[in-house]
Amino acid sequence: MEDEEVVIGGRWKPRTRLERKADADRDLKEKSRLSRRREDYHSYQDPGDIQHAEEGTSGYISEESRFDRDFLAEERSRVREETEAKNLFLANRHVNGSTVEFRLGCHDDLESILSISNDAYKADEFFKLPEYHQRFTRQDVQGMMDGEGDYLCACAPGGGQIVGCLYLSRTVTVSGEGERERGVHCKGTFGCVAVGRQFDRRGIGSALIREAERLVLQSATEAGGASVTADIGMGVLNVRPDLFTWYGKQGYLRGQDIRPTSDEITRITLPGYDVCCVKMEKKLR
Repeated sequence: MEDEEVVIGGRWKPRTRLERKADADRDLKEKSRLSRRREDYHSYQDPGDIQHAEEGTSGYISEESRFDRDFLAEERSRVREETEAKNLFLANRHVNGSTVEFRLGCHDDLESILSISNDAYKADEFFKLPEYHQRFTRQDVQGMMDGEGDYLCACAPGGGQIVGCLYLSRTVTVSGEGERERGVHCKGTFGCVAVGRQFDRRGIGSALIREAERLVLQSATEAGGASVTADIGMGVLNVRPDLFTWYGKQGYLRGQDIRPTSDEITRITLPGYDVCCVKMEKKLR
């Protein structure tokens, strides 16, 4: 049998034996799958609540034809789903900290934010009681959305799916009187930082932090004043030394432990762990 030829970079190149074998294996598997599916005809059951035209009338469809019709519809649906999944996979290959787009979350994003957040917070399960392994409930996310802060979402390019998020609060205070003495300070606080684990180690978390910092500075400068200052901070649990290192690389300085430990932390922690929150802060201006 002669070698098949394909065009590569404008030149004709014979297909290798392994490439032809891989194509043949795929074709064989597909034919086998379709054959097994068509054998299901013998056990095919029409839904009992559907009335069909009687044999001999113009609207009559044989049982075999109905099976073929349903089989083809199922195949089209399967191919469509596989194509959509493949396109999503290919699109997500290019999602990283330099390509994500940012927007503030809305109530339509609740399920996505909930899923990503609980997925990311699985890293905390080692010190939590089993009943608290799911970090957030729908009520938690809904309550934060209804609060004074905002969910900042990182999305795949082109308005795609949410791949990461954090919750950001901004407080602007004004001091002094008159244009020359007016001072503006914006205090930013963020938490609930989460990136889907399938998008981990792509710089998305760092990009989220930088965008949160930009928004805090923007709030300060938009308020206007002779002097404008801003800082941002959050809390890190003392049992996550990896996070102290990571936030340190983003320019955050470790502050004091927050004692006594909150009732929430005490309630969810396994016996034997001394868990508390530690402040980390960064001066922006």
